[in-house]
Amino acid sequence: MNQRRHQLRLSFRQVLRGTYWRLDSPVDELAIVVDFEASVEDLRDYARQKTWALRGRIVAQELASRREVRGAIVSRILDQGRVFYRMEFVGDDGVSYQLCGQQEWSGLAPIDSLTVVDGSLEDGNGTECARVRLRFDPRWAGLRLLRTLRLGWGDATAARL
Repeated sequence: MNQRRHQLRLSFRQVLRGTYWRLDSPVDELAIVVDFEASVEDLRDYARQKTWALRGRIVAQELASRREVRGAIVSRILDQGRVFYRMEFVGDDGVSYQLCGQQEWSGLAPIDSLTVVDGSLEDGNGTECARVRLRFDPRWAGLRLLRTLRLGWGDATAARL
């Protein structure tokens, strides 16, 4: 007997904007934007793993022109006070890059601390080549973010909340 497991899916959109600076030229700040959708294919799995799949586009001045980006967001806000981001993309130069960063909750600045992602950019050899600071507009945490939420069952088309 073939039992089908119904999966409750959830997704949202987010845009992170900021700057990055190469370690060999730290005074030159370059613009970076990551526009992505984060999704969970099964909310029961999310309850255990706290991981969102990330997929979208990255624009990084002098590095990536609307390149596909994929990765994960691991939400450890309740037990560690952090949200971890890991994104991978191929730059315009054909090199694979990985952007890793985190948000860290602070009781002194609760809103600001959860709107900033500080991280680093590594090349295909795992060598850090740049530092990154991304932000999302705190208004995205309100009505705009709620408007991007999608909830659905299994393979069914997601319904906007």
